[in-house]
Amino acid sequence: MTSPISTPLSRLVFLLLVKPSAAFLTEFSSLLTSLCAMSPTVILIGDFNIHIDNPSSIFAKDFTSLLDCLGITQHVNLPIHNKGHILDLICCTDITPTNLNVTDFPISDHKAVLFDIHTQLHKAKEQRTVFFRNIKHIDTTDLSTLISSYPSPHPASSPADLVTHYNNCLSFSLTTLAPLKKRSVSFTHTAPWFTPELRQLKATGRRLERLYERTGLTVHSQMYSDHLHHYKDALTTAKSSYYSNLINTGTGNNRVLFSTVSRLLQPPKTLPPDISTDQCTAFLDFFNSKINTIHQQLASSCTSPKDPPWMITTGQPLISCLSDFTPASEHTISEYINKAKTTTCQLDPLPTSLVKACLPSISPMITNIINSSLTTGIVPPILKLAAITPILKKPGADPLTRTTFFHLRNISRLRPSLTQSSTEILVHSFVTSHIDYCNALLTGLPTKLINRLQIIQNSAARIITGTKSPDHITPVLIQLHWLPVQYRIHYKNLLLTYKALHNLAPTYLSDLLHQHTPSHTLRSTSAELLTIPTSRLKTMGDRAFGQTPSHHSNPNLKLTYSNWHSPYKLDSVHFCFMLSHVFMLLLLFFNALKF
Repeated sequence: MTSPISTPLSRLVFLLLVKPSAAFLTEFSSLLTSLCAMSPTVILIGDFNIHIDNPSSIFAKDFTSLLDCLGITQHVNLPIHNKGHILDLICCTDITPTNLNVTDFPISDHKAVLFDIHTQLHKAKEQRTVFFRNIKHIDTTDLSTLISSYPSPHPASSPADLVTHYNNCLSFSLTTLAPLKKRSVSFTHTAPWFTPELRQLKATGRRLERLYERTGLTVHSQMYSDHLHHYKDALTTAKSSYYSNLINTGTGNNRVLFSTVSRLLQPPKTLPPDISTDQCTAFLDFFNSKINTIHQQLASSCTSPKDPPWMITTGQPLISCLSDFTPASEHTISEYINKAKTTTCQLDPLPTSLVKACLPSISPMITNIINSSLTTGIVPPILKLAAITPILKKPGADPLTRTTFFHLRNISRLRPSLTQSSTEILVHSFVTSHIDYCNALLTGLPTKLINRLQIIQNSAARIITGTKSPDHITPVLIQLHWLPVQYRIHYKNLLLTYKALHNLAPTYLSDLLHQHTPSHTLRSTSAELLTIPTSRLKTMGDRAFGQTPSHHSNPNLKLTYSNWHSPYKLDSVHFCFMLSHVFMLLLLFFNALKF
C-alpha cells in the first residue's frame, strides 16, 4: 500500500510490504525502480522476513545489493525478533530517521521500532543577511584618479610590502566610492517560463472567479471552468517549451546539460548549515597533513639531506640554474591582464572588471610587484593564500548504479514538463553514456550483476515513455530501439573485434586475435575464423578479450570444437544462441533507420 504525501519540498511515498515470495526480488526491483524515479524521498517500512544480519544468506546479500543499487539505505541495526534476528527494516532515500530505538511489544514476537522523521510541511521564506557594494555605480574615471593620488611606495620596499601597498590602495578606493552595505532579503525564485500572456490569462481567471461568486449563474461557472482548463493547458505548454529549448540548446555537451538540470531543480546546498569551528579546524588539519606528507616524500627522494629539492637520486639537476630574469614592461603586463578572464576571487581587493577598466593607473603597481619578485626571487606570502570552497562527498566513490539513479530521479522530476525527445537527450547524456562506457569490461560477469544495469535501463525507458510498473518492459525497449544491456556488451565486443581485424584498433588489441589456420583444407577455410586460445583461469581467463570476441563472432567454430564428432550438428543451445544474435542485428538495423 502506498500513501504519497505532497509537500512544498518533496513527496514522501510510504510503502508497506508483506512477506516475500519466491519471485520477490524480481517484482520488488521493478516496484522500486518506479518509486525511486517517481519521488526523491522513499521510506520502506515493514516485516521483510529477510535475515539481513546473516552474512551467509545469499538471498539477504541479493536484497541488500538491490537496495544499494538504488541508493536506498537500511537503518535498523538492532535485533527485532525475540530470537535475535533483524527482520523489520526501515529503508530510506534522501532522508535519515532519528531517535531510532527498539521496545518490547507484548502481543507479538517482534519488537516495536520507533523513530522520528523531520520534514518541513510549509516552506518559509528564507531570510538572509547579505553584504554588497554598488559596483555598477562606480565611475572608472574617479576610481583611476583616486588610485593615482596615493603616494608611491619606497623604491627599496620588499615584494610583501609592495603587495600590501597595492591591496590597501585598491581596498580604500573601493570603500570610498562603493561602501559596504548590509540588507536582509528573502529569496524567491520566479518562474522563467511565466510569460506576460500567462499573467494576462491568470488575471482573466480571477475576474471570471469574482464574477461567478457575485452572480452564482451556471453560465458564469461554465465560463470559469473552461478558462481554468485553457489556463492549465497554456501553463503546461509554456513549461514544456521553455525546458525543451534549454535542453535542446545543450545537446551534445554533457557539462552544459548537467548545469542546466542542476539550475532548474535548484538542489540543496552541499554544505550543512551547522558547521562548527572544530569541524573547520579538522578539515584544515586534514589538508595540512596531506601537504606535509607530500613534502616529506619529496625530501626523502633526494640523494642526501644537503641536496636541494630539485636534485633527484641521479645526482644531476633536472633544470639549469637561472641567474637573473629580464624585467617585465608595463605594456607586456597590460596585455596579459587584458587577455585574462574577468573572474574575481573574494581575496581580490578590487573586482577584475574594474582593474581592467582602470589599468593605466594600476599597471605600474602590478609591474613593480612582479619585477621586485623576479629580482629578489621571493613570492609574497599573501599571494600564496587561496579561498577554497570544498565539495563534500560521502566516503568512497559512488557506484555506477547509484550515480545513474540519482540522474534518473532528477530527470523524472522534470519529465512532466519535457517532451519525449528532450527526455531522451537527458537520458542518453546522463544514463546511457554511463552504461555504455567501457562496457566491454563487463563481459563474463554474473547475470545478477548485469541485471543491476538492466534495472537502470528499464527505469529510464519507463520514464521516457511513461510506462507503468506492471507493464512489460520488452515491448518498450523495442519501441525505443534499445538493445538490452547484455547485448550492448556483446555488440561492443563485436565492434572491437571488427576494428582489430581491420587495423582500426590499437595494436595491443589486434595482437590478441589470430586467424584460424586448419591443418588441412576445409570448406570453412575461407570463412576467416579465429583461433580460440586456451585460458588458464576459468573465472578471469574466459573474460579476456582474446577469448570473448571469438565466442561471439564465431559460434560455428565453438560448436566445431565442442562437438568434434559431429561438426555440423546444431543443437538447441547453439540454435538459440544464433537466434539471439539475429535479434540483436535486427535491433541495430531498426536503430540505424531511426537515426
